[in-house]
Amino acid sequence: MVTEQGSIYHTADAGETFTRQFGPDSPDSGSGKRIKGHVYAKKIKFPYEVIRFGDSLHGLAGGCGGVLFTTDGGREWKKARLPAEAHIRDIAFLNPATAFAVADNGVMLKIRFH
Repeated sequence: MVTEQGSIYHTADAGETFTRQFGPDSPDSGSGKRIKGHVYAKKIKFPYEVIRFGDSLHGLAGGCGGVLFTTDGGREWKKARLPAEAHIRDIAFLNPATAFAVADNGVMLKIRFH
């Protein structure tokens, strides 16, 4: 689930308990500079507003920070590379391996899991 503040929580027991998820480490860990839009581990909340799963393993989270994806049911999330910066408003799966994301200004993205 995602909260209004954009935090992501994971459940492995059908919603009985939830654990807060954190993003991947910074790609520039050594420089000390924060990259705008990067989801930092542990202390920074996810700027994501929508979360959808195509099956029990494949999921996407989207919002003003772009798109995160998971292939392990939400235990780990990775930032997807997009062709342009996008504020994702909604996500719909056609099947477990293919989804569409809609963003501001009429942008639509087709996302495939390999």
